[in-house]
Amino acid sequence: MEDTAPHDDVKPTITAVPSTRVVYCTSCGVQLDGMRIGEPCPNCGVPVGSVQSGTKNNGKAVASMILGICSIVGCLFYAVPGFVCGILAIIFAKKAEQNIEAGQTNPSSRGMANAGRICGIIGICLSAIYTVLIIIYIIFMVQMVTQTTNQMQPHQPSQPIPSQPVQPSTPPSQP
Repeated sequence: MEDTAPHDDVKPTITAVPSTRVVYCTSCGVQLDGMRIGEPCPNCGVPVGSVQSGTKNNGKAVASMILGICSIVGCLFYAVPGFVCGILAIIFAKKAEQNIEAGQTNPSSRGMANAGRICGIIGICLSAIYTVLIIIYIIFMVQMVTQTTNQMQPHQPSQPIPSQPVQPSTPPSQP
């Protein structure tokens, strides 16, 4: 006899979620230890490993990208904002990556975290270059002012004239 049972009920077994890291449902946030990818969440029924269209991006990844862009623009404001925003962008990108690896947030945010990290590095490099240019400019301007000041002083003779009292001239005496 042939098997006439429909095969629609067969669920593909992909892989089990590793038990060494904690994974949470992207929809309701319930911990999913021991669940297989594709099985429904016991709390909300959303399949494990699926991403809903309404899921939010990782806020740290978004912050990293915004700060990275601000670091590139901020390097033009005497480099200080560029350094600060660049360092913060790298820190937020690292934290976003940790959240993605832990399964606590949407994996599609990885691109934003990488973009923020790269922009932060570029902003720090541009700020460093801008700082060096400012230092060179200040040194150049100080030298120019010093030369101009030396040229504006009155010319002093190389040998000082001895100061002698002026004597009145007397008419020549006649005999």
